[in-house]
Amino acid sequence: MSLALLFALVLWPLHPAREVTVHRYGVVGWVLETRKDSFSGRVVCRLNRGRLSYERQALVFHLPPRLNTYDAAYRIDGGPLLLSRDDAADLATQGFALSDDDLANPSGGLVRIPTRRLGGAKLVQIQPRPNSRPLRFSLNGLAATLAAARQLGCDAIGTNER
Repeated sequence: MSLALLFALVLWPLHPAREVTVHRYGVVGWVLETRKDSFSGRVVCRLNRGRLSYERQALVFHLPPRLNTYDAAYRIDGGPLLLSRDDAADLATQGFALSDDDLANPSGGLVRIPTRRLGGAKLVQIQPRPNSRPLRFSLNGLAATLAAARQLGCDAIGTNER
């Protein structure tokens, strides 16, 4: 057997690379991305709108990364004041890291709210740090986008799978 043929056989994949089909839909101001693996048939979906994303049964608010949001507080539809750090145990069971490697700013500017707290909420106000001005985030369309994801057959919504 020639050396060239031997290299060709060694370097040739034993199976073709899996094919993933990606589609993006606009749903009431949100972007819904579906990724279907043709081999397994599994459909994974991602949802986002601007500085908001839906991940692992939580809504994630992406504030500037340099902003330390460890002491962030929030209100849902004008309700009682809630502290984001009080959600840490719930978020950890959903697979979120409690902090990153930056000891000066372990939050990285993220505020995560478990969806069990949101219900049919329309507005979230977040105060990133004590005595700072609250930021307002409309949740209009989130419920419709989640429903659309389920209709499209999403096996997982908001995971980090690629």
